[in-house]
Amino acid sequence: MASDQINRILEAEKEAAQIDKDARIQVDAILESARSQAIADRENTLREASDTARQLRADFHASDEKTLSSVRERAEESAKALRAKATPNMDSVVALTVDFIVGKG
Repeated sequence: MASDQINRILEAEKEAAQIDKDARIQVDAILESARSQAIADRENTLREASDTARQLRADFHASDEKTLSSVRERAEESAKALRAKATPNMDSVVALTVDFIVGKG
């Protein structure tokens, strides 16, 4: 009778040890899975951030080029308008300049 109880206690301890071992294995597996997922999430986040930064730089560059093109176009239009305004007076300006240089003015 006492030996039956001892055998049951030993069996219960053996089962408890196995349950503890199984639980530790599951905990280790869960932790390893969490670590792997954290690494993957970090890599994805860094990749997305890099892609976003690259896209922002490209967008800024495109916007900058568009603005620069627009400024150049306005400058050309302004220069063209000034040339159109100055061209009719060019002959008289040249004549006055020559007269001034030779002392007639």
